[in-house]
Amino acid sequence: RFRVGEVTRTDVSQAESRLARARADRIVSEGSLRDARAAYENAVGDVPPLLKPSKPLDNLPGSLSDALEIAKQNNFAVSRARFIELSAKEGVRSIVGELLPNLTLNGELESSRETANNRNESEEASLIARVTMPLYASGSVTSRVRAAKQIVSQRREEYNQALRTAIEATTNAWQTLQTGRAQIQAFSSAVKAAEIALEGVREEANVGSRTVLDVLDAEQELLDARVGLVRAMRDELVATYQLRQAVGEATAEKLGLPVTLYNVENHYREVRGKWWGLGASDGK
Repeated sequence: RFRVGEVTRTDVSQAESRLARARADRIVSEGSLRDARAAYENAVGDVPPLLKPSKPLDNLPGSLSDALEIAKQNNFAVSRARFIELSAKEGVRSIVGELLPNLTLNGELESSRETANNRNESEEASLIARVTMPLYASGSVTSRVRAAKQIVSQRREEYNQALRTAIEATTNAWQTLQTGRAQIQAFSSAVKAAEIALEGVREEANVGSRTVLDVLDAEQELLDARVGLVRAMRDELVATYQLRQAVGEATAEKLGLPVTLYNVENHYREVRGKWWGLGASDGK
């Protein structure tokens, strides 16, 4: 068309520039794809096959307030910090117990019989109670109590920080999810409109009322809308997993993964009464 004078040298140069930019974008995208495959292999341990798009998770909290309440109770970091704080409080009680009286009760029963004369039998019984009271410990015990209480305060602040972090993560995941869903609707409409616009621009270009650059612009708008739609779908998918993780439900059981689940109760029953043993549940 340039040779017959339908387009100018400027139009050709602009088209060549956009072609070069498209090739550069493709190189960047291919590099990102290789990085994603390497990350998949590192996480899974195998080269990724031909993957299909996943669907967003369901069974999500119905509202942000519901998600926050679940996160406060079930978030992994919050639960861990809560039990660490309880352990620190028990440590204070254990040290305080060293200042309290200690009562020991010992009982003995002895029976004897002479073998030569079965008539001589004797039995002796004794019951001894002993109470000890710490009177002076040079302040070491009270000092340890104060130190343990400071540790409790530290653990409480760590729990509060874990709670705030869980609230932030839950809120961010919820907002990202809502934003992704809204973007999906917007980009879906944009794709439909861009398809109609591209068809019209091509028809107008056939009759000479539109230039090649106009067609390229319309194609680029359609491509941008499709890319935006795919990214929005990806953001929605990731946000569902992030939300499940923030509320403490990103477990194999909750996600319904086809793997062997670790049964905490069974393993506890196997070892709770053992004084010695190196065996595990798998027999190794």
